[in-house]
Order: sequence, then C-alpha cells, then structure tokens
Amino acid sequence: MQIDDLEIGEAGGGVIPPRGNEDEQADDRDDALQDDRGCDEAIDELEEQLEIAQSRIEELERQLSAESARSDLERQLVEAGAVDLETAMVLAERKLAEGGMGVAETVESLKNTKGFLFRRPVSLSGASALAGTPMRSRDSLEDLARQAQETGDRRAVLRYLRKRRA
Repeated sequence: MQIDDLEIGEAGGGVIPPRGNEDEQADDRDDALQDDRGCDEAIDELEEQLEIAQSRIEELERQLSAESARSDLERQLVEAGAVDLETAMVLAERKLAEGGMGVAETVESLKNTKGFLFRRPVSLSGASALAGTPMRSRDSLEDLARQAQETGDRRAVLRYLRKRRA
C-alpha cells in the first residue's frame, strides 16, 4: 500500500485505508466459509463411509461366527460317527435353533434319539480289513441254522451253509 492510497480523516487524526481492501477481505472470508462448507461436506461423506464400513464389518463378524459354529457342529458329528452327515446337520441345527443346548449336548441327544444316523461301535476281534463280517468260529451248526431260520438273512444262511460244508 502506498501513501497516496491512504485517506486522511476529517478530524485530522486518523488514516483510513482505501475501500478496495475491504472487498478483498470479504472475498477472503467468503472463500474461507466455502472451504469450511466443503470440509464439512467431506467430513459428512467420510462419516457415512465409516458407518457403512462398520456395518459391513459387523455383518462379516456374524457370518464368521455362524460358519465357525457350523464347522464345530460338523466336526463333532463326524467324530460321533454320523453316517448321513447332511441329515444330522439339519436336525442338529434345528435343535440348536430351539435353544437350551450346546453343540455337544445336541450331538449326544441326536445319538440317543436318532441312532440310525450314527455308526454302531464294531468290535474288532478277529475282523480283517477285507472281511465284510467276521465269521465266528465258536458258533455251532445248530446256532447258525437257528439264526438263519429266525432272521431269514441271506448272510446268516450262507454262514450256515459254509459251516455245514466244512
């Protein structure tokens, strides 16, 4: 600012800056206000994105928890000897949805109520990996005949005929 640009007040004591500077200062304030509004909009947009990201994280955590529980249930059913895993899973998930029982209790309950879904324990005495059912040497011919007659099972009849031929 030069001395020529200054005005001297009527009272003689004050110096008044030229009017052009006030307009520039007002423009600077308007720019600052617009910048603040732009920042507020950016902050609002970022807050919305943060809320979306947090809700997505919560959804993924719920999915992970559900898959982990399903995996644990499947593992315990396999360990219990489930023959039809899909059916056992559906029944177990229904029982779990009813509430009141944990995974281990649900599997045990299914074993007790739906025993056909699980393998029966097999004794390994005298059985080989290739044999379907072990042939008992201590069965007498009469026992085998009675068993074949009572059950009508073809395997029992074959055991009787083999014993009779030997």
